[in-house]
Amino acid sequence: MLTKLIDLLLEAKEYLKPWASVRPWEMGVIIRRGNFHQIREPGYYWKIPVWDKLVRVIVVVTTIKLPPQSIGEYMVRGIVKYRITDPKPYVCDIMGDREILRDIAMRQTQRWLTRTGEINTTMIEKIHRSVKEDVKKYGFDVQAFDLIEYGKIRSYRLIMDTGEEE
Repeated sequence: MLTKLIDLLLEAKEYLKPWASVRPWEMGVIIRRGNFHQIREPGYYWKIPVWDKLVRVIVVVTTIKLPPQSIGEYMVRGIVKYRITDPKPYVCDIMGDREILRDIAMRQTQRWLTRTGEINTTMIEKIHRSVKEDVKKYGFDVQAFDLIEYGKIRSYRLIMDTGEEE
């Protein structure tokens, strides 16, 4: 009970103070009365208490690993290096930033691998370009895409005789 009260007071303090700060590795998006108001660069700013909320977005280069994915006879695992270039669509249009980037990268990997049937540098470059184009509308700039692990796999199916006559 006491910890909830402390959390509430700390949150109220953020809403009631008339200034906000954006650190050097961030950009800020000011949300005024629930709507986008403006983008803020690093620095200190005045804000209207209760009406304005600052949403901080990390804009430095970040890397995510994609989970293993089975496509046809291949098992692949990729890595995406990106940064946020436009924080407005990133804050206002999507929820789950890493999930959207991961899903689009995995979808494009599946699309290109199914189309070509083999892994080579040309295919990886096409995946990179496709992912970069698809996520641009969400404020991402994909700087690199690579498949860090890949190989052909065999699929085994176990057929069991249940002993029942049909």
